[in-house]
Amino acid sequence: MPLLDRRAGWSERERKWIDEVDGDVAPFPADRHGQVVAEVSHFKILKARLSEHRLYRFRAPSAETDSGDFDDCYARLPGVVWLGKYIALDNDLAPTLVRRVVCSVDMGFDTATYPFALCPNWVKRLRWRAHDETPSVFLDASGTVVAKLHWWRDAGPVDIDADSLWGEGCYLVLTAAGLEQLTATRGKRTLDINVFASRQIKQPSSYGENLLKTAKSGYSV
Repeated sequence: MPLLDRRAGWSERERKWIDEVDGDVAPFPADRHGQVVAEVSHFKILKARLSEHRLYRFRAPSAETDSGDFDDCYARLPGVVWLGKYIALDNDLAPTLVRRVVCSVDMGFDTATYPFALCPNWVKRLRWRAHDETPSVFLDASGTVVAKLHWWRDAGPVDIDADSLWGEGCYLVLTAAGLEQLTATRGKRTLDINVFASRQIKQPSSYGENLLKTAKSGYSV
Protein backbone atom coordinates (compact mmCIF):
# COMPACT_ATOMS: atom_id res chain seq x y z
CA MET A 1 0.00 0.00 0.00
CA PRO A 2 1.27 3.55 -0.78
CA LEU A 3 1.24 4.72 2.83
CA LEU A 4 1.72 8.25 4.14
CA ASP A 5 4.83 9.31 6.04
CA ARG A 6 3.48 9.99 9.54
CA ARG A 7 6.75 11.59 10.64
CA ALA A 8 6.40 14.52 8.25
CA GLY A 9 4.28 17.62 8.77
CA TRP A 10 0.90 17.91 7.06
CA SER A 11 1.87 19.89 3.95
CA GLU A 12 5.23 18.14 3.64
CA ARG A 13 3.52 14.76 3.97
CA GLU A 14 1.10 15.52 1.14
CA ARG A 15 3.80 16.78 -1.22
CA LYS A 16 6.09 13.87 -0.40
CA TRP A 17 3.32 11.37 -1.11
CA ILE A 18 2.60 12.99 -4.48
CA ASP A 19 6.28 13.05 -5.46
CA GLU A 20 6.67 9.35 -4.73
CA VAL A 21 4.83 8.65 -8.00
CA ASP A 22 8.27 8.59 -9.64
CA GLY A 23 8.97 5.35 -7.76
CA ASP A 24 5.71 3.79 -8.91
CA VAL A 25 7.05 3.32 -12.44
CA ALA A 26 10.13 1.35 -11.35
CA PRO A 27 10.57 -2.18 -12.75
CA PHE A 28 9.37 -5.13 -10.72
CA PRO A 29 12.35 -7.44 -10.10
CA ALA A 30 12.00 -11.06 -11.14
CA ASP A 31 11.90 -13.69 -8.40
CA ARG A 32 11.53 -17.46 -8.19
CA HIS A 33 7.89 -17.19 -9.30
CA GLY A 34 8.72 -15.29 -12.47
CA GLN A 35 8.51 -11.78 -13.90
CA VAL A 36 5.55 -9.39 -13.69
CA VAL A 37 5.04 -8.18 -17.26
CA ALA A 38 1.61 -6.54 -17.04
CA GLU A 39 -0.29 -4.86 -14.22
CA VAL A 40 -3.24 -2.62 -13.46
CA SER A 41 -3.56 -1.43 -9.85
CA HIS A 42 -5.34 1.35 -8.01
CA PHE A 43 -5.30 2.39 -4.37
CA LYS A 44 -7.26 4.79 -2.19
CA ILE A 45 -6.44 6.28 1.19
CA LEU A 46 -9.41 8.03 2.75
CA LYS A 47 -8.69 10.48 5.54
CA ALA A 48 -11.90 11.23 7.36
CA ARG A 49 -13.24 14.68 6.42
CA LEU A 50 -9.80 15.75 5.16
CA SER A 51 -8.72 14.20 1.87
CA GLU A 52 -8.76 11.28 -0.51
CA HIS A 53 -5.47 9.98 -1.90
CA ARG A 54 -5.58 7.98 -5.14
CA LEU A 55 -2.86 6.04 -6.91
CA TYR A 56 -3.25 4.39 -10.33
CA ARG A 57 -0.57 2.24 -11.95
CA PHE A 58 -0.50 0.53 -15.34
CA ARG A 59 2.17 -1.42 -17.19
CA ALA A 60 2.26 -3.77 -20.18
CA PRO A 61 4.54 -4.68 -23.07
CA SER A 62 4.49 -1.99 -25.78
CA ALA A 63 1.62 -0.24 -23.97
CA GLU A 64 0.53 3.20 -25.20
CA THR A 65 1.35 5.44 -22.25
CA ASP A 66 1.76 8.81 -23.99
CA SER A 67 -1.54 10.00 -22.49
CA GLY A 68 -1.57 11.79 -19.15
CA ASP A 69 -4.69 9.94 -18.04
CA PHE A 70 -4.83 6.45 -16.51
CA ASP A 71 -8.27 5.57 -17.89
CA ASP A 72 -7.14 6.49 -21.39
CA CYS A 73 -4.00 4.34 -21.11
CA TYR A 74 -6.08 1.39 -19.94
CA ALA A 75 -8.71 1.97 -22.65
CA ARG A 76 -6.03 1.66 -25.34
CA LEU A 77 -5.46 -2.00 -24.53
CA PRO A 78 -6.86 -4.29 -27.25
CA GLY A 79 -10.24 -5.74 -26.32
CA VAL A 80 -11.46 -9.19 -25.34
CA VAL A 81 -14.90 -10.46 -24.32
CA TRP A 82 -15.94 -13.34 -22.10
CA LEU A 83 -18.41 -15.77 -23.70
CA GLY A 84 -17.72 -18.88 -21.68
CA LYS A 85 -14.10 -18.29 -22.62
CA TYR A 86 -12.13 -15.22 -23.63
CA ILE A 87 -12.63 -14.19 -27.26
CA ALA A 88 -10.37 -11.54 -28.82
CA LEU A 89 -12.08 -8.78 -30.81
CA ASP A 90 -9.60 -9.21 -33.66
CA ASN A 91 -7.21 -11.82 -35.04
CA ASP A 92 -4.03 -9.95 -34.12
CA LEU A 93 -1.40 -10.94 -31.59
CA ALA A 94 -1.85 -8.17 -29.01
CA PRO A 95 1.49 -6.30 -28.73
CA THR A 96 0.58 -5.70 -25.08
CA LEU A 97 0.24 -9.48 -24.46
CA VAL A 98 -2.86 -8.75 -22.36
CA ARG A 99 -6.28 -7.50 -23.43
CA ARG A 100 -8.83 -5.33 -21.68
CA VAL A 101 -12.05 -7.16 -20.80
CA VAL A 102 -14.61 -4.90 -22.46
CA CYS A 103 -17.69 -7.05 -21.98
CA SER A 104 -18.58 -10.09 -19.94
CA VAL A 105 -21.67 -12.29 -20.09
CA ASP A 106 -22.42 -14.44 -17.04
CA MET A 107 -18.81 -14.78 -15.89
CA GLY A 108 -20.15 -16.14 -12.62
CA PHE A 109 -17.53 -14.52 -10.39
CA ASP A 110 -16.50 -11.16 -9.04
CA THR A 111 -14.06 -9.24 -11.21
CA ALA A 112 -11.62 -6.39 -10.91
CA THR A 113 -12.61 -2.82 -11.74
CA TYR A 114 -10.01 -2.75 -14.51
CA PRO A 115 -9.79 -6.39 -15.63
CA PHE A 116 -7.51 -7.79 -18.29
CA ALA A 117 -6.82 -11.24 -19.70
CA LEU A 118 -3.95 -12.96 -21.45
CA CYS A 119 -4.50 -12.49 -25.20
CA PRO A 120 -6.24 -15.65 -26.52
CA ASN A 121 -4.44 -15.28 -29.84
CA TRP A 122 -1.09 -15.45 -28.07
CA VAL A 123 -2.25 -18.47 -26.07
CA LYS A 124 -3.09 -20.25 -29.31
CA ARG A 125 0.10 -19.16 -31.07
CA LEU A 126 2.32 -20.30 -28.19
CA ARG A 127 0.35 -23.53 -27.82
CA TRP A 128 -0.38 -22.80 -24.20
CA ARG A 129 -3.50 -23.91 -22.38
CA ALA A 130 -5.32 -22.97 -19.20
CA HIS A 131 -4.98 -25.38 -16.28
CA ASP A 132 -8.10 -27.56 -15.99
CA GLU A 133 -8.65 -26.77 -12.29
CA THR A 134 -7.06 -23.30 -12.11
CA PRO A 135 -7.86 -21.36 -15.31
CA SER A 136 -5.66 -18.44 -14.26
CA VAL A 137 -2.60 -20.68 -14.58
CA PHE A 138 -1.28 -21.49 -18.06
CA LEU A 139 0.75 -24.50 -19.13
CA ASP A 140 2.76 -25.30 -22.23
CA ALA A 141 2.51 -28.54 -24.23
CA SER A 142 4.80 -30.34 -21.76
CA GLY A 143 2.73 -29.30 -18.73
CA THR A 144 5.24 -26.69 -17.52
CA VAL A 145 3.74 -23.59 -15.89
CA VAL A 146 4.43 -20.61 -18.17
CA ALA A 147 2.11 -17.86 -16.93
CA LYS A 148 -0.12 -16.93 -14.00
CA LEU A 149 -2.82 -14.26 -13.93
CA HIS A 150 -3.51 -12.82 -10.47
CA TRP A 151 -6.34 -10.66 -9.17
CA TRP A 152 -6.22 -9.19 -5.68
CA ARG A 153 -8.22 -6.86 -3.46
CA ASP A 154 -7.29 -5.64 0.01
CA ALA A 155 -8.51 -3.11 2.54
CA GLY A 156 -7.61 -1.82 5.97
CA PRO A 157 -9.94 -1.24 8.95
CA VAL A 158 -12.58 1.41 8.45
CA ASP A 159 -13.46 3.79 11.28
CA ILE A 160 -15.20 7.13 10.98
CA ASP A 161 -12.27 8.88 12.68
CA ALA A 162 -9.44 6.83 11.16
CA ASP A 163 -7.81 6.44 7.77
CA SER A 164 -9.19 3.69 5.57
CA LEU A 165 -7.03 1.92 2.99
CA TRP A 166 -8.28 0.11 -0.09
CA GLY A 167 -6.55 -1.39 -3.09
CA GLU A 168 -7.25 -3.65 -6.02
CA GLY A 169 -5.47 -4.88 -9.11
CA CYS A 170 -4.52 -7.64 -11.46
CA TYR A 171 -1.15 -8.64 -12.84
CA LEU A 172 0.37 -11.20 -15.18
CA VAL A 173 3.48 -13.17 -14.27
CA LEU A 174 5.55 -15.06 -16.83
CA THR A 175 7.79 -17.81 -15.53
CA ALA A 176 11.32 -18.11 -16.90
CA ALA A 177 10.06 -20.78 -19.32
CA GLY A 178 7.11 -18.64 -20.40
CA LEU A 179 9.24 -15.54 -21.00
CA GLU A 180 11.75 -17.59 -23.01
CA GLN A 181 9.01 -19.07 -25.20
CA LEU A 182 7.37 -15.69 -25.77
CA THR A 183 10.57 -13.88 -26.74
CA ALA A 184 11.61 -16.76 -29.01
CA THR A 185 8.25 -16.64 -30.81
CA ARG A 186 8.40 -12.84 -31.14
CA GLY A 187 11.93 -13.02 -32.52
CA LYS A 188 13.23 -10.51 -29.97
CA ARG A 189 15.50 -11.27 -27.05
CA THR A 190 13.76 -8.89 -24.65
CA LEU A 191 10.27 -7.69 -23.82
CA ASP A 192 9.87 -3.89 -23.66
CA ILE A 193 7.46 -2.78 -20.94
CA ASN A 194 5.96 0.71 -20.64
CA VAL A 195 4.63 2.05 -17.34
CA PHE A 196 2.28 4.88 -16.39
CA ALA A 197 1.35 6.00 -12.87
CA SER A 198 -0.56 8.86 -11.31
CA ARG A 199 -1.09 10.09 -7.77
CA GLN A 200 -3.83 12.51 -6.83
CA ILE A 201 -4.97 14.15 -3.61
CA LYS A 202 -8.52 15.47 -3.49
CA GLN A 203 -9.36 17.88 -0.69
CA PRO A 204 -12.43 19.93 0.28
CA SER A 205 -12.27 23.38 -1.30
CA SER A 206 -11.75 24.95 2.11
CA TYR A 207 -8.44 23.07 2.51
CA GLY A 208 -6.89 24.09 -0.79
CA GLU A 209 -6.49 22.88 -4.35
CA ASN A 210 -6.24 19.28 -5.49
CA LEU A 211 -2.81 17.86 -6.29
CA LEU A 212 -1.98 15.59 -9.23
CA LYS A 213 1.29 14.21 -10.57
CA THR A 214 1.99 11.56 -13.19
CA ALA A 215 5.08 9.58 -14.20
CA LYS A 216 6.07 7.37 -17.13
CA SER A 217 8.91 4.96 -17.76
CA GLY A 218 10.00 2.01 -19.83
CA TYR A 219 12.34 -0.92 -19.35
CA SER A 220 13.18 -4.32 -20.83
CA VAL A 221 13.03 -7.80 -19.28
